[in-house]
Amino acid sequence: MKHHQLRALVAIATSGSVSAAARSLSVTQTAVTKAIKELEEDIHTPLLIRTPQGARLTPIGLELVERAKSILSDIEDARAHVERLSGGGNHRVSAAAIPAFFSRHLAEVFSMFRSRYPDVQLTLQDSFLSTSLPKLRDGTLDVTLTTILPECIGSDLEFQQFCEIEIVLMAQRGMFNRPVKNLGELVDYPWVTDGSSCGGYEAVRRTFTSSGYLLPTNLTESPSSLSSLVLVEQCGCIAPSPALFLGGASVPPGIVKIDLKQELPKVPFGLLLRRGAKLSPSVEWMCECFRAITRTPGWDKL
Repeated sequence: MKHHQLRALVAIATSGSVSAAARSLSVTQTAVTKAIKELEEDIHTPLLIRTPQGARLTPIGLELVERAKSILSDIEDARAHVERLSGGGNHRVSAAAIPAFFSRHLAEVFSMFRSRYPDVQLTLQDSFLSTSLPKLRDGTLDVTLTTILPECIGSDLEFQQFCEIEIVLMAQRGMFNRPVKNLGELVDYPWVTDGSSCGGYEAVRRTFTSSGYLLPTNLTESPSSLSSLVLVEQCGCIAPSPALFLGGASVPPGIVKIDLKQELPKVPFGLLLRRGAKLSPSVEWMCECFRAITRTPGWDKL
C-alpha cells in the first residue's frame, strides 16, 4: 500500500465519485483510477463498485477507508513532529479566505490547523480577491481560498477548484418588499463591489451586459468586508456575495438576500496558489484544513 493510493481511496469515499476525488486531489481521473486499480491488485481484493451514479465502496473498502484515514493522519502527525524537532521548514503560514467562508468556518480552520501545528506563526485574514491576489503573487500569502473566474487565472497561478458557489445580491432589510424580476430593475440603485474584476461582481456585471441592461453607474469600491456590510445595511447599497455569507456570524440581521427572479451565474471556488511553489508541510496542512471543511456535507448551506 502506498500513500497516494490510500489518499485516492479516502478521497473517493469522501466525495462519492472518481471525478470529484480527482478534483479534490488536483490530479487527473486517470491517476485516481490507476491508484485504486494498483491498490486492488496489491491486496487482491476489489474495493469499489463502479456504477453510472458514481463509485460505491465494497464492505472491505469501507473497512480499509477507516484504517487509511488513521494511517494518513499518523503520517501527517509524524511529518509535523519531525519538522518541529528539526527546526526546519516554514515556521510561518499566511492564509486568506473570502469573508463568506471565514465568517462561518474560521474557528474550524483555526482549531484543525492548531491541532497539528501549535507553534507555527499563523496569519489568517478574510480577504476579497482584489486584495489577496497581489499578496499571493508577491509571496505575502501562501494560499487563498476564493472565488475566481477561470480566465483570470494567470500562468503563474494554480487553481484547485472545489465546487461552484451561488452568487446572490444583498440589500438592506425592508428595501425590497416584493420580488425583483430582473437586474434591469436594479440599475439605478447604489452598488458596492470589492474592486475585483475576477470574482462575483464581474459575473453579475457580465449578466447585466448579456441581458441587454445598462450597467449601474453609482458604484463604490470597498475591499473591506466590514465597510461593505455597513454600506449595505446603513446606506442602502446593493452588494453581490456568495450565498453562504448570509449564514455567517458577521452578517447583521439588517441585511437580507434580494428575491431576484433572474438567475445569476455560479462562480468557481477553491484554493489559489503560486504555480510551482514548494509548500512546507504546515502550508500543506492548511490547504488540507480548507479541503476537509469543504468536503463536509452542508458546509455551504444556509
